Amino acid sequence: MRNLLLSTMMIILFTWLPACGLNNQQVEFDPTTDPKRAETKIENNSNNNEDLKPNNPAVKAAAYRFKAFSLQADYNGTEHAINIEYEFDGERIDAIYKDKNQDINLYSFGAFEELDDKFSGFNFTEETPNEDVVKTVIEAFHIPEDAINIELEITFNVGVEKEYTSIN
Repeated sequence: MRNLLLSTMMIILFTWLPACGLNNQQVEFDPTTDPKRAETKIENNSNNNEDLKPNNPAVKAAAYRFKAFSLQADYNGTEHAINIEYEFDGERIDAIYKDKNQDINLYSFGAFEELDDKFSGFNFTEETPNEDVVKTVIEAFHIPEDAINIELEITFNVGVEKEYTSIN
């Protein structure tokens, strides 16, 4: 009788316990709690419908016509008054947004959210004239017309990397 009871308990334990598991969910880094970490990893989980929603960072980033964006601007007597670094490799978003004159110092998800407001309005491509690209970026980031130096590098989704400069 004791062996039968023990065997039954073991069967119940081994069949019910896995059913109470975590369903292979992964706990990911929350970028809002660690501003020093400058990257956000985007995990695609086929069991998670959140991946398909338009507010998902990976969905937003995939909509841009570029996968890398780098901007440095000197103005108001400040070197690198604006420093922006953004890269999306299909899985990971790296983002930094610093504007010394507006006291903006954002990394990771916070930087991405701010940049998304500006990037989503960009409709230029690798074929857009250089002057138009620079003008669009200057307007989006409110860079004064008397900026001393603007350096911009963009890697478009088609693989073309372009450098733009404006020196006054």
